[in-house]
Amino acid sequence: MNLGSPDSYEIKDIKRYLKEFLMDERVIDYPYWLRYLIVCGIILRVRPPKTSRAYQKNMVGRRFAADCYYRAFYAKATIIAFRTL
Repeated sequence: MNLGSPDSYEIKDIKRYLKEFLMDERVIDYPYWLRYLIVCGIILRVRPPKTSRAYQKNMVGRRFAADCYYRAFYAKATIIAFRTL
């Protein structure tokens, strides 16, 4: 499962990301109707501002720090893999 990250730390992007992530039945293992009530009725009303502040602390330029780290790691791993061929 690829968790990804929101497009930005704005509330609307955080909500879209959290909804897509949390509505996955592999993340919250409840029937759809109950998962919908929990996610849309509670979590998406409370969590996005807190999550937005946390993501703002982890930004590097316009990218999230984790994205930057994994992109750099992938680039280095690709270079090493081609050198061994």
